[in-house]
Amino acid sequence: MPFIIQGIYSGVGYDPNIDPYIVSENSASTARDTGILLAAYAVGLLGGSPVFGIMGDRTLTRRFPMLMGMLGMILSTIVLMFANYYWLLLIARFAQGISAACIWTLGLSLVADIIPASELGVEMGKVMVSYSVGMLAGPPIGGGPRAPFIFCTIIAMTDFIFRLLVVEKRNAPKEWFDNDDVEKAGTLSASEISEKINVPTEKSGISATALDTVIGADNANENKLETAATSAASGTLARQEVQTLRLIMNPRMISALIVTIVNSFLYGALEPTVTLRLATEWGLNTGSIGLVFIAHVVPGFICGPGAGWVSDKYGPRIVVLVSMILTALCTILLALPNKDTGLWPLIVGLVLIGGVGAAFLSPVLAEIAAVVNMQGGREGDGFARSYAIFNMAF
Repeated sequence: MPFIIQGIYSGVGYDPNIDPYIVSENSASTARDTGILLAAYAVGLLGGSPVFGIMGDRTLTRRFPMLMGMLGMILSTIVLMFANYYWLLLIARFAQGISAACIWTLGLSLVADIIPASELGVEMGKVMVSYSVGMLAGPPIGGGPRAPFIFCTIIAMTDFIFRLLVVEKRNAPKEWFDNDDVEKAGTLSASEISEKINVPTEKSGISATALDTVIGADNANENKLETAATSAASGTLARQEVQTLRLIMNPRMISALIVTIVNSFLYGALEPTVTLRLATEWGLNTGSIGLVFIAHVVPGFICGPGAGWVSDKYGPRIVVLVSMILTALCTILLALPNKDTGLWPLIVGLVLIGGVGAAFLSPVLAEIAAVVNMQGGREGDGFARSYAIFNMAF
């Protein structure tokens, strides 16, 4: 749900009756002020990501920081809705950047905590689909100056309530998530266990009583380890196994960040330039431009999870490599359509880029989690910092 809210903020339009491409007398100052607002959001995002990354790994629960982030989103949205002064807009946009840093960093970490590594690509693809849902919802709900803020505030409040009910795997009893295995193990006798693991019993000179004694000793040692882990995790994790510098310098992490930057650069350069071209060359208004970009976003609903599934089966390398090559070719083809060819070749190109471009990030998000696991991350240690680094690159 919070990813949908962030998508709405990215895709929203305020009034379909206002032409944003009309050049006014104060267009230079308006462009400057708008750029400063965007910079304020970016500063909050860059500054908040490492803070929430460290906080998410050091605290026992991710729920409390995420509640703080959702509360910040609600308050900043309300301020944006009623702000009559430019300095209030600056403060609200900066607060939104911090809230976005919290939501993306800890939200992705929460997914990585729960989902097995073999299925993480598909699930991360679903996360990116939720962001696309927000992008699609932006233009329809942006029919007035306050409509998008009211809508997002309602969703954020609903998410805040559900967030209170989240049970995290990293600080819950293990049997809550492995209940079936625990129940099965509890019903097996010593002789049944020996048969399953091919350990000889009385017939080979080892009695079931001796086996019970060994199992009891193992259980006692396991209880001691659990007690030590519990005492070490009273409020904060006492030992951080994943070092931030090693995480950043890992070659697989560097590759993932490079792909993330390329993806962000692609969309950051594509959306404003294509939007302006649709308005100037084909004379489309904001409503028509919104429909064109809906065609651009929809393919990601299938390609995002699909790329994640392929990545889980065959690895991220082949998926990312093919996606980058196809995206580069489609981007070049976008320069060909003009008034003589009509608009449909451009729409086809945007649809193709929307599909292959969405295939970028699903494998990358799973790859980042794999880097953390490879470095010995335990109980989610390292996930928050790794996704904070991703967030800053994105």
